[in-house]
Amino acid sequence: MIEAFRSPAWSWGLVLWWGLAAGGGTEVLDDFETLSGWTAEGSPGTRFELKQDGGFEGRGLRLDFEFAGGAGYVILRKHFELPLPENYAFSFRAKGAGPANTLEFKLLDPGAQNVWWHRREAKGLPAGWQLQAIRKSAIDFAWGPSGGAPLLALGGIEFALTAAAGGKGTLWLDDLRFERRDAVVDYRGQPKVSASSASGEDGAENALDGQTQTVWRSASMPARQWLRLDFGQRREYGGLVLAWEGECHARDYAVEVSDDGRRWRGVYRVADGNGRRDYLPLPEIESRYLRLELRKSACGKGYALRELTVKPPDFAASPNRLFEHIARNEARGAYPRYFRGEQTYWTLVGANGGHRKGLLGMDGALETERGGFTVEPFLYADGRLLGWNEGRLSQSLEQGDLPLPTVERDYGDLSLEVTGFAGKLGDAPLSLARYRVANRAVTARRLRLFLAVRPFQVNPPWQSLNMKGGVSPIHRIEASGRVLEVDGADALVAMNPPDGFGAAGFDQGDITDFLGESRLPPRTVASDSAGYASGAWRFDLELGPAAAREIFIAVPERKKGSSLAVETALKAEGETLGARLWQEAVGYWRQALAGPDFLLPESERDLVRSLRANLAYILVNRDGPALQPGSRTYARSWIRDGALMSSALLMLGRGEEVKRFLEWYARFQSADGAIPCCIDSRGPDSVPENDSHGEFVYTVAEYYRHTRDLEFVQALWPHIVAAMGHVDALRHQRMTEVYRSGEGRAFYGLMPASISHEGYASQPVHAFWDDFWTLRGIRDAVMLAKVLGDHAHAGSWSHMAAEFGGHLHAALQATMARKHIDYIPASADLGDIDPNAVAIMVSIAGEAGRLPQAALAKTLDDYLAHFRKRRDGNGDDGYTPYEVRLVEALVRLGRRDDAWEVLRSLLRDQRPQAWRQWAEVVWRNPEAPRFIGDMPHSWIGAEFIRSLRSCFAYEDDAEDSLVLAAGIPAEWLYNAASAEVGVRRLPTVHGLLDYGLRTEGAETLKLHIDGRLAVPPGGIRIRPPVARPIQAAKVNGTAVSGFTGAELRIEGVPAEVEIRY
Repeated sequence: MIEAFRSPAWSWGLVLWWGLAAGGGTEVLDDFETLSGWTAEGSPGTRFELKQDGGFEGRGLRLDFEFAGGAGYVILRKHFELPLPENYAFSFRAKGAGPANTLEFKLLDPGAQNVWWHRREAKGLPAGWQLQAIRKSAIDFAWGPSGGAPLLALGGIEFALTAAAGGKGTLWLDDLRFERRDAVVDYRGQPKVSASSASGEDGAENALDGQTQTVWRSASMPARQWLRLDFGQRREYGGLVLAWEGECHARDYAVEVSDDGRRWRGVYRVADGNGRRDYLPLPEIESRYLRLELRKSACGKGYALRELTVKPPDFAASPNRLFEHIARNEARGAYPRYFRGEQTYWTLVGANGGHRKGLLGMDGALETERGGFTVEPFLYADGRLLGWNEGRLSQSLEQGDLPLPTVERDYGDLSLEVTGFAGKLGDAPLSLARYRVANRAVTARRLRLFLAVRPFQVNPPWQSLNMKGGVSPIHRIEASGRVLEVDGADALVAMNPPDGFGAAGFDQGDITDFLGESRLPPRTVASDSAGYASGAWRFDLELGPAAAREIFIAVPERKKGSSLAVETALKAEGETLGARLWQEAVGYWRQALAGPDFLLPESERDLVRSLRANLAYILVNRDGPALQPGSRTYARSWIRDGALMSSALLMLGRGEEVKRFLEWYARFQSADGAIPCCIDSRGPDSVPENDSHGEFVYTVAEYYRHTRDLEFVQALWPHIVAAMGHVDALRHQRMTEVYRSGEGRAFYGLMPASISHEGYASQPVHAFWDDFWTLRGIRDAVMLAKVLGDHAHAGSWSHMAAEFGGHLHAALQATMARKHIDYIPASADLGDIDPNAVAIMVSIAGEAGRLPQAALAKTLDDYLAHFRKRRDGNGDDGYTPYEVRLVEALVRLGRRDDAWEVLRSLLRDQRPQAWRQWAEVVWRNPEAPRFIGDMPHSWIGAEFIRSLRSCFAYEDDAEDSLVLAAGIPAEWLYNAASAEVGVRRLPTVHGLLDYGLRTEGAETLKLHIDGRLAVPPGGIRIRPPVARPIQAAKVNGTAVSGFTGAELRIEGVPAEVEIRY
């Protein structure tokens, strides 16, 4: 293969083309002999210097940069006025030094409101000058109010460097050009085909007649032959597909192109081809002539080619596009389903707080790490290769709720179960997989299990935020003994001795070509410059009637020698090692999830299983101390997500993880007291999102309320004081003269505009989400100051809370009046509706009583109408299950039936159902190939935990009370199979709660309340699910009068309560 072409085009991600197309010519936009018009700006803390230096020719632009803490960005910008034709391209020369960061080339419209971009993510810049050319087809809409309408005129160009690896380095640019190109039209000509020779009637024209029944045969000699195409004009194309006949395929050949038929340039080389069907990626090629230069025949008697197909330009526009074309041309099941445009789902495989996390796909492929290769199992039995397409698929969790997922492929009298789990040998963390093959027949069977190592992720290509799913390059693969290496590092260890291993590069054929014949490639080492190498282990199995066999593999850390711990343990324990690690994993998770229990009808136990599974997913999604909502797209830690995940953990008795999270997050607070919105491996994100400060303080306070760990609050006190100082400074930015009158009056006293809501990314607004989180944080800071005895801060912050709360509610009311709306607005700027944001005003901020009640009811009514329309198939095509937080708000507002209507609908959208998880985005068509965020999504899981728990018990901060049974459905109590409904050992901020509620006849409810519980000043308020008003009540045998309508308040525990209706 010709390295000069194949490697740069895909490893760089920037389009390179050979020769210029006909069109309107090329215009130099900037030769960089001066830097006139160029400006530079960077994120806070990022150091940068823009200056001149030597260019590709003459002078050029030089940008020195250093990302503080590994995060940040630098943007170079210049104004250009240029009408854009239907088709065009830009080009520039670039080189660089330093770590691999993301380079973005951006086009701005004349108003600089809409942005189009081409991104080269996390790639190293070339050390020498290289031409980078970007066609219009490679430029995507990024953001802006136009929603992606065609860009008709250019207003400016930006080059942006955003931190990936971070660090410091230099970018050089020169020779920025614009090319007007002819409109892209489909090639409608008929190529002329000729050959060096032909055998009999099997002429060259047969190779291009669209018929696989015909064939071109060359003469048997000489050994080198050629086949040539003349398109009659320059033509753009993306690759070739060659269908060979029998054994006389070309084992060694090249593809060459020419514009004049005399001077030829090699663009692809195949060595050791296996025949059958060859897919030749030729991204961004234009030529008039194309030639196959055939150098070595597999049969030694010439060449036989059934068909040559010239593929369109998008055939190999990217590695993923290439395999999409291949998969659609091969049998279903030979490649991951996503390459055929079918949605796929997955779940996590990992340890509590582990750094590396695998994914187990719904079809049984195991992704070893973020962006890593997969291990895909196949059985060979009765002359057939059995993959994911041939079996009936089902998924499960061990014991129904442990984060130990299994995929079963049911092949009738055979089954294959794939289970992923994590373990540890000493200090060495491992991911593991168990493959259980069962013979259900009444006779013995011989079969083969193949474990194929393939250059594909479980994550599909449309998962393209912060990473790219689909292809995961394997440049070299080899195995020795039980250890398999990928790209020079230990990657897999077979814990049972394999019976064979083979590997192949892309041009030698896909691994399934070999497995389909029940054989392995002949080599044990394979290299592939494009990263498409694959291999497989073979395990020969003999299974008696109703017998099963288990095969285990381990995935050590990706480094040389990391398999040593596994090999050492295997020598000591033999093949029992895998079974022991499996039992340890089961035991660990059973204990880790053994928190509170919920008493409810057996038919509803899946609710508790979902709660425990999502608790487990929060723990597995952790990366050390960092709480993360996901492990792929969202492998970052937001304080917003972390606050709610922390709350859910504390509500289920997991305080240590919250403590470690807060200790870690506090280290990234900036000198001015700002709490970063987000932190990842590069450091804190510099984008200000003004909910973050309140969320951090709330989380510290929530930790204290559940643990009473005053020493920890004292340790974090300087961080809280600094955060409150920053909050005070921020709110005063909106208390200047500009905001006392006129248009600015709408924002007086609020947090400044930010993009904490994703919908505001293109235009920051004054989001009430920020303000209510801030108000909650200020109030919690007051509480913490009081428990520490810091009366000065308690007093000043009490005043700030009162003043800020007054400004907030005044602004909310003013927005409703100004925008003429009858619902609670989400922002002061837009007056937009967002019930998800309104939910935290109720459940987190505790401000339901101060909100306009009619508007609050209207907001929820409008949401429910929208929800029902969508649920019934008439509304939006997709939604985000963040809506689960509305369940808690509805419970707190006494709308029990509405809450369950929403919750049951959301539960039906767990995919797959048995894995009890949600993706960030749910589409009506579960097979639609569309972005779904991350899954399992632990912020959503945390909101579900909070919502389900609120049905049984929640703390009402406004009244300083504990509310019981406000969301329990009436049918649970009157279910003949339900003896009692309630909780055991449920953590609350007032201590551990036990209670059980049951019916006694149609007119009486009995309730027992116990536990290590300090009754709050506002008492314990009981809200049973009975529509009728309470007529009489007794507590511990004594008649009481502390009830109103459907609520009874008691002042002490233990308590035996009897309620009559």
